[in-house]
Amino acid sequence: MSEGKIWSPFLTQKGDFPMEKETTTIRQEALLAAAILAALSKRDSKGLTRIEDVSALLFKLRNAGIDIGEVALRRVPGGFYSEDIEALIGHYLAAGYAEQMSPVKLTDKGHRVLEEIIELERREKPEVLKRIETVLSH
Repeated sequence: MSEGKIWSPFLTQKGDFPMEKETTTIRQEALLAAAILAALSKRDSKGLTRIEDVSALLFKLRNAGIDIGEVALRRVPGGFYSEDIEALIGHYLAAGYAEQMSPVKLTDKGHRVLEEIIELERREKPEVLKRIETVLSH
């Protein structure tokens, strides 16, 4: 490998990306924040957002070719479940940023914290965040 070249398992010797998967680099915290806020905006008919709803959006991102990194998703009856989302909401409960685990109910401060996380990421990687938000909005 010559100096100055970036190595990636997805690059060919010519530097092309032969795989269809779009690799994105975004902090896991921002990815989870975007999925939670998107799920909360798409509440079901009863106004509830379950951890499974957020997990389904993470699966949607993965299927759209967005690298969700180390976020674990496991199949459950009717969809997917992410312990990473569960852990994040658990931390928010302990910090007073959430009122309940599932259905997810955040405090106003919890919403603001998630929005701040996303805005910080938007300043660093606006194009990546735009792609994620586009997938989550459909």
